[in-house]
Amino acid sequence: MEVFGYRKFRCCPDSAHAQSYYFNGTEYDSWDQMKFIEAYLKPGDHFIDVGANVGLFSLLASSVIGTKGKIIAIEPVPLSVKRLEENIGLNQLENVKIEKVAV
Repeated sequence: MEVFGYRKFRCCPDSAHAQSYYFNGTEYDSWDQMKFIEAYLKPGDHFIDVGANVGLFSLLASSVIGTKGKIIAIEPVPLSVKRLEENIGLNQLENVKIEKVAV
């Protein structure tokens, strides 16, 4: 599906994001946090996504900070890392570094 205007997001049926999208239409459970990210990040900023899960916040941050900014997405769960990598790849984001560790 398309998120944040132009980012691609693989929405898996067994994920909370898919359930949220299905039950809430276009609203997400984390809408307030997303509005905060949009309001405070600026082009060229750096963003650390701790507990990145499948990368929804990383995709949002990348749409705000652009190619000059950097993102570190931290996620320890192998299935989530796989889906995070897919979402980063779908959007051809080169400024996202994935750290496969727990914090």
